[in-house]
Amino acid sequence: MIKRLNNFLRSRIWRLLNLHRYARLEKRAFIECPFILTGQKSISLGEGVKIWPFARIEVFTGSKLAPALIIGEYTTIQPFVHIGVADKVTIGKHCLIASNVYISDHDHNTSLPRSDPLYKNDYLQTAPVTIGPNVWIGEKANILKGVSIGESSIIGAGSTVTKDIPSYCIAAGSPAKIIKVWDADLKKWVAWEGNPSEK
Repeated sequence: MIKRLNNFLRSRIWRLLNLHRYARLEKRAFIECPFILTGQKSISLGEGVKIWPFARIEVFTGSKLAPALIIGEYTTIQPFVHIGVADKVTIGKHCLIASNVYISDHDHNTSLPRSDPLYKNDYLQTAPVTIGPNVWIGEKANILKGVSIGESSIIGAGSTVTKDIPSYCIAAGSPAKIIKVWDADLKKWVAWEGNPSEK
């Protein structure tokens, strides 16, 4: 009881102190210290969002695209997650993102050799990332630019997602491929038997 009260007070005080720093900061949203955080004015946290310690969240506000990070209500993000935003990353409600997950909507343009630094925003290639509601992303997974993950899907630990994953699927591997789908009639996950080219 005392621990729950302490957690409530900490999150309440943190929100009051940081409310003006974010695009949107709903009640009971909380980021646990320590963390690395840039571009708070482009970050929206829904009600009850919990981000555990050692998160690295970078929204590159110098980008020409007016980037935004939107995290839906009651999503939990475990320690050491790295989220990089140069365009738009949307994470739905009630998601669970495990430790050491990497999510990015951009990479560097390496089509030609360059003599100047690659980190300049002008050389970033971007495409929005959308993670639907109730998605579970396993530890050390990588979610790359332009990807959409559908509702209630599961991404296996250590996977690299390079293309869209539909709703109600389990995907794993590098690159991630669909291995199971939810059978609503049987009410269980069953082996994926679709077109091999779609895996």
